[in-house]
Amino acid sequence: MQQTSAFSSIRALDRFLGGLGVDAARRRQVGMVRGELQRTLQRGALPGGAPRSRGGSGK
Repeated sequence: MQQTSAFSSIRALDRFLGGLGVDAARRRQVGMVRGELQRTLQRGALPGGAPRSRGGSGK
């Protein structure tokens, strides 16, 4: 099981994926994408307004 993320976008993705009935191969694939997004958010490497998805008040 994956740890809870500090980023609201990752938490929302986890909730969405939790409700999907996908096979193991798809779950691994999405897990890799999730990890890449998590690392990108941690580095602050998203362009423009994208970093607003980091959580907090949403302002």
